Formats: sequence, structure tokens, C-alpha cells
Amino acid sequence: MKLTNPSKYILLTAGVLISHLTLAAPLIVDYKGSKVIYDGQTSVTKAELINQATLIDQADRRFEAKWQQKDPVGIANEYTKNGVFMKPGKVPRIGKAAIAKEFAQSVQDIDRVEFFQDELQFFDGLSSAYQRAHMLAYIDQSQQPVFKGSYIILWKKVEGNWLIHYDMFNADEQYDDHSIRYSGTEKVSRMKLLKEAELIAIADRRFEDKWKKKDYVGISEEYTANGVFLKPGVPARIGRTAIAQEFKKSVHNVDSVEFVQDELEFFTGMTSAFQRAHMTAYVNGRTYPVFFGSYTILWKKVQGQWLIEYDMFNADQ
Repeated sequence: MKLTNPSKYILLTAGVLISHLTLAAPLIVDYKGSKVIYDGQTSVTKAELINQATLIDQADRRFEAKWQQKDPVGIANEYTKNGVFMKPGKVPRIGKAAIAKEFAQSVQDIDRVEFFQDELQFFDGLSSAYQRAHMLAYIDQSQQPVFKGSYIILWKKVEGNWLIHYDMFNADEQYDDHSIRYSGTEKVSRMKLLKEAELIAIADRRFEDKWKKKDYVGISEEYTANGVFLKPGVPARIGRTAIAQEFKKSVHNVDSVEFVQDELEFFTGMTSAFQRAHMTAYVNGRTYPVFFGSYTILWKKVQGQWLIEYDMFNADQ
């Protein structure tokens, strides 16, 4: 067939293409404060988009639950058969076996994680999706995360299940804190260092809590059997009995104390640590402290628990 007006045909064709593209403009919806986008050419409803976003959200929550259960094999099953996990400083882990092996260590270092979606984009067929999100990692029941990171995931829908095909993350704030150091000879991961630092922070919080309860015997149990407490103006108190007697007076004179760490250094073997910190003391619920002081502690790890070996403080004001 001969075209009588080829230029008119080209214009008509372009018009059809433009019209088609206009009909397939990106669909954007809000899901739990994040942006969910569909940028395909086929028609998709908002309800369908929300439904698929919900399924991926559920997959994220499964991942969190399996981490808390310390189930590395279960975590690996959240990836496709040839899924790829890309962790900073390591070669990519490809396939479920390699991914499970990697997470076997991670779930021991970190007790729980939380994922927060920032953006989720679906492609044609609603069988692939790109997710941008951030994460927090915690040790024990602490409310303060030891790690903050960003990650991206390419999700694939396999036999009706959303699985992770590519997974890459990096640290946002993990390496910013230089007040926590390790000066030993063997190699220690930053995550291990942060975990032990968090355990010492938990011990500091226990000390504060026992003081508030006026539990001077409980305070003495935060020291080693031969721990030494050095208070200005009095002889050294050595051993738990002497330390308990000293704190019996202190907890009645001061209602609460707060400790703020300035510096923490671990030594070879990760069984000893030096802590420099400052403290404030309060009476009768006053908001302004009645005492400002500085202190140093030599911590010892005894049967898996961080205890105070030497404790010395003085008054700043």
C-alpha cells in the first residue's frame, strides 16, 4: 500500500504514542509515610498497588522476626535462589547457602533490626520492585541503636511470594563515633566493639537504677569481688562489703545520679576496658544537679558480665 501523505501518518503515529504515554503516567500513592510508585505501561489500580506494597511490608517484618529469633537459614529463605547480598567490606554473598552463612554471624552480633521504607517503585507486571529504605540495629533491649544504615533492594515475585534478589546496604553513622576505641593486637570488628560498648552502657544504667532504688548491696554487686572504690577524702574501699557500706550513706544523701560516657577504650582480649565519664547527682527530684563530677573506671569481664574493677571520681564543681 502506498501512503499518500507519509508526514501525516508520522504525526498520527506520534500522537498515538503520546496519548499512550499520557495514559500510563506514574501512579503514586502513600503507604505508611513512604512513597509507592508504579511506572509501568499497563493499567494498575491504587488498590492493587497498595496490596503489593503490603505484601513487601510483611516480608520486611518477617525478616525482622527471623533476625530476632536468630534464624539465619530462615533469613536466607527470604532471598531468591540466586539472590545476592552485598555487605560493605566483603565480596557479594550469592545464593541462599552463602547468605545464611553470612547472617549466622550477624544475628549473633546484633539482636534485632528495624526497617523503614522510604520509597518503593513497581515495574510492569507487578513482578519486580525497587525499594529504598533505612535500618536501625539494636543490642539486647536497648532503645539506642548501635547502627544506622541505608539500603536498597530489588524484589522479585516468585510463585506469588516477594523475595529479595539484590540487597545492598551501607552505614550512615556507625563509624562516626571515635570515642569508642580498641587498642588490642588481634582483629576485632566494629560491630563487636559496639556490642561490648552497649553492654557497658547497660551496666551504667543498672547502676543508676539501683541508686534510685537505694539498693546499695545491688550497687556493690556491680563491682568485682575485689573491686576498689576510691572516693575523695576517704581510704580506698576494697571488696563488695566495704563498697556496700560506703554506698549505704551515699544513696541516702543523693536520690539519683546520671553517668555520661566521654571515652571508652578496650584492650587485647576484649575482657578489659577503660572508661572516662562525667556524672551529675540530684536530690529530691530537683532538675538542677547538686553535684558535678568526673570519674574513671577500669572494667573487667567476669563470666560474660562487665563489672567494675577500679572506680575513682572527683568533684568538678
